[in-house]
Amino acid sequence: MNWSFQLYSARNFQPWDGVLAMLGKLGYAQVEGFGGVYDDPKAFRAELDKNGLAMPTGHFSIDALENDFDGVRRTADALGITLLICPFLMP
Repeated sequence: MNWSFQLYSARNFQPWDGVLAMLGKLGYAQVEGFGGVYDDPKAFRAELDKNGLAMPTGHFSIDALENDFDGVRRTADALGITLLICPFLMP
């Protein structure tokens, strides 16, 4: 069984390279992304790879999914995300 860590939970504990290094050392195999880590997907993917981590899942806003799906897809492809999650919808 693989353990995954939701990166949103660590949003206040950056820099990300330190967070990813710690997660890799703790034995995590996967992380779940969110908007705060999507600015430079290729660079973030390199940090994931360096620490033996994969990102099969990621949170994306409903706005991004509805209005920029091509951009979401490019980000997901660069990071290896295969499951897109919309974490919140307005009532």
